[in-house]
Amino acid sequence: VPRIAVNVSALQLSRGDFIETLLMLLNRFPGAARELEIEITENMLLGNVDQGVATLNRIRSEGIAIAIDDFGTGFSSLSYLARLPIDFLKIDQSFIRGLGSEKIETSLVSTIIDLAHRLGHRVVAEGVESEDQKTLLEEMGCDEAQGYYYSKPLPAVEILPWLEKLS
Repeated sequence: VPRIAVNVSALQLSRGDFIETLLMLLNRFPGAARELEIEITENMLLGNVDQGVATLNRIRSEGIAIAIDDFGTGFSSLSYLARLPIDFLKIDQSFIRGLGSEKIETSLVSTIIDLAHRLGHRVVAEGVESEDQKTLLEEMGCDEAQGYYYSKPLPAVEILPWLEKLS
């Protein structure tokens, strides 16, 4: 079952009623929590890390996955990353563009994948556009990938037919 990823801003996450509102909406669709992924950027919780970690723990306790989006573009802190209760680390597409042709990007992507796995997180590569990138990421142990290689953005009416072709 594909996950539905929703970007959440720092303002939304810090609202006192965010979790209750989220759960109220999910109650309308039984089982939807396990198909939902909340995406936050790595800079989002810098103001109050303890409160952010508590909020994310509460969200995860409801069966909702948490992902750090655009990893590598902000203030990456290893101690901060180790504290966050996340399921997925999404490597920013700026690193994927140079994969294979740029030694630094290739080394960074490989290191990020290894680090994330050692911390118990799954890794998603964003912005995959070629078979070569896909193959190299698979060789590095990347868990998932997204990008134009798989599909360009689709209008809502085309999503279900596209998903049916995959099965």
